[in-house]
Amino acid sequence: MQETAPSGRPRILRVPWRLPLALLAGLILLAAAVAPWTVSSERLAATLTERAAARSGIRIVPNGRASIALLPIPRIKLARASVEAPGGSILVKDAQIRAELAFLPLLAGRIVPVEATVVGGAVAADRLPDGRIPWMTALASVFAAEARTGDARLRRLVLLHTRIDLQDPVSGVADRLDDVSAVLGQAGGPGSVDVAGSARWRGEAVEFQASVGGNGTTSAAGGETVSVTAKSRHGRATATGTLGLGGTGLRFSGEVSAATPSIRDFAGWLGRTLPPDTDRSASIEGTVRADRARIDVVGLAIGLGRDRLDGALSAINDGQPDVRATLAGTSLDLEWLRLAIAPAIAAWSETGAQLGLPSPDLDLRLSAAELKLGSLTLRDAAASLIVEGDRVEATLLRAGLDGGVAKGRVQAVLGSDRRSLKLQGSIDGVEAAPFLTAFGLPPGLSGKTSAQTSVESSATAGASLLGALAGRAVVTLRRGALAGLDVPAALRRPDQPAAGRGGRTDFQTVQLAIRIADGVAEIADGTLDSSALKASLEGRISLPARFVSFRAVAAQPTGPGVTVDVNGPWSDPNVVSSPPPLGR
Repeated sequence: MQETAPSGRPRILRVPWRLPLALLAGLILLAAAVAPWTVSSERLAATLTERAAARSGIRIVPNGRASIALLPIPRIKLARASVEAPGGSILVKDAQIRAELAFLPLLAGRIVPVEATVVGGAVAADRLPDGRIPWMTALASVFAAEARTGDARLRRLVLLHTRIDLQDPVSGVADRLDDVSAVLGQAGGPGSVDVAGSARWRGEAVEFQASVGGNGTTSAAGGETVSVTAKSRHGRATATGTLGLGGTGLRFSGEVSAATPSIRDFAGWLGRTLPPDTDRSASIEGTVRADRARIDVVGLAIGLGRDRLDGALSAINDGQPDVRATLAGTSLDLEWLRLAIAPAIAAWSETGAQLGLPSPDLDLRLSAAELKLGSLTLRDAAASLIVEGDRVEATLLRAGLDGGVAKGRVQAVLGSDRRSLKLQGSIDGVEAAPFLTAFGLPPGLSGKTSAQTSVESSATAGASLLGALAGRAVVTLRRGALAGLDVPAALRRPDQPAAGRGGRTDFQTVQLAIRIADGVAEIADGTLDSSALKASLEGRISLPARFVSFRAVAAQPTGPGVTVDVNGPWSDPNVVSSPPPLGR
């Protein structure tokens, strides 16, 4: 470069030779700091493991390429790595891990991540047999290290397309969340933990959001405020309250609610198939106090379609979970529940197939001003259901039924090798026709009915309980009618087999004494009395085959008698009348 001097001669400007070299070196250093550069995974593994383990006990194990950059923000990238909690439990396996590092601790030789991203791989959310959760142990170690060193906290943790494996050897639960994308941070301010994201569970998209603490929200009880929401197309669940530590571990106190627009679709999502007629909406809400040993729910409200039940619930876990609940409602339609469980009960009765009942013991007390089961309507009903291991007891303490009163108790043992069933019941003043229809029997009889029955059965796996049913029953009907046959008309024309068909026979009383053996009910003593005739009844009803075969011999006070034979399936039996055989 030249410049004119005062003398008119050109003057050469000299640039110090060190300046270009310094600029060049600066550019090289800047490029090196900005551009990621690959380092030895073995050497980085040793450094990361040493620094992280010394700081919090957590081990980071790279299994592939690793790169690091210093500008604009110090950052590290592990193409494939695993993370182990103190004690060696796997937290993250075979994932890409990217982390932004705090600058000042890096100058002092400490690796302090302030933001981390986990891409792919699997996150293990396990519970150990001793009850410890490795992730809780790891977080406690990280928080302790931050408090001890004063380093910056991890501001944000991002999961992208990661799988979360859930394993609980204590309860035997094993599940997984796929395609998890979530952000954990401190949107609520210092001291808060916030998470929002989405995942796929059992093939369905689920969105979730949760926050704990922050902005001075510590409660008077010493816990942190918590809010959790999860939703999918099958329903929504929320919980808001206080989360803290107690003598039995984590404890929660607050409001919980859940709802689904379709019980059938929700059950299908959980792997259970329900008949189409069982579908309806459902909801549950209440005030909950819970810890590891006990759950109490007050102000419990359960919605089932248009029905609503109110009450309370408690669950105690001291080795064998025990659930106790009291519910009451104005109107309750349980026909959908009967339809839902009927196939499983039929399979259990016939072959011993397992019912798949929940494992906790249960003591449920239920009352309803109106309780519907198909065509039956029970009024002012009080009932209970008790489950203890493989023993089930359902009791109808008392209920109004079609002008009368009904009571009953069913006890069953659901053993895999041998199962048993015992039933005791009584009705008094109940109209016969709707009662018979409700149990799938032809409504051929009407009248006020009183009956007592006691039957039981036991069978090994693969054998039918109905085929081994044994017991007795006593039935009395008053001021009713026998539909389908006019017996007095048949008596007047004994030579015409079709006489009296399609009519009806009125009576004052019908009395039946029934013995049951091997699933066949035998009418040991049966009588029918009316002003026009008297009749004796004998025969059998096969419960497994749903087949009837009995004979009635009737006679008027004056005139010839007639024999009525009824044979065939009980839904459509064949009725034939003829003169009684000689000698009767």
